[in-house]
Amino acid sequence: QAKEFDEGVLSKITTLEESQQLLRRTRAVSALASRLMTAPDEESCYELVSRLLVPIFEVDCCSFALLKDAENVIVKQITAKKKEHVLIIGDDNGSGGLVKALEGTAAGVCAKTLKQHYTPHTMISPFDSHKIIHSAGLNTVLVTPILVNGNKFVGCIIICMAKEDAFRKCDRILVNDVAAMLGANIYSKRMRQAAERSNTISREMLHSMIPAKVIQKIECFWDVRSEQYWRR
Repeated sequence: QAKEFDEGVLSKITTLEESQQLLRRTRAVSALASRLMTAPDEESCYELVSRLLVPIFEVDCCSFALLKDAENVIVKQITAKKKEHVLIIGDDNGSGGLVKALEGTAAGVCAKTLKQHYTPHTMISPFDSHKIIHSAGLNTVLVTPILVNGNKFVGCIIICMAKEDAFRKCDRILVNDVAAMLGANIYSKRMRQAAERSNTISREMLHSMIPAKVIQKIECFWDVRSEQYWRR
């Protein structure tokens, strides 16, 4: 990755302005890592990524297509400069996400290849969804897979621009880094949620089988706030 960055990005920087812009974006992406780690839940992670990508990369529309099952994704957390772009990408009307098929889409290609898919000119894209996007004035689409453990597809980040061929190689590499950080944090938050759910179920089963008076005497041993918990 370092070699790819050096050859594909650093070697092509020719002006001070380009260098400063790359530095600003790289620092912003680096700062995102700690924010994602301290985010309370998965939804907060998507919001943080949107807040970074829209102003830093000056994108016109950002959304997330999250895997629902083997054939469908749920499009949610749509952030756009224009309301019509929200409607084109998939307005969920507050329902929690719009379900769309993976087949015949750039997101579907990402799911199969686990690689970023770049469409610099939506006008000549083979995907029908891109032709619809083009009709709304969006001419560039970058779809970046969100991977858990580096090999499990859980969704993708979709960012669109009105400008044609809007994303340089360095931009695409940085967005890929953002997706990698997002995938790692999604995994940790889902694992934590699963552990909390398992703990809740265990407690409910315990309460259903053991009298309340007995529970009161022993619950201090799994309560992190108690002195007995730290003595065991």
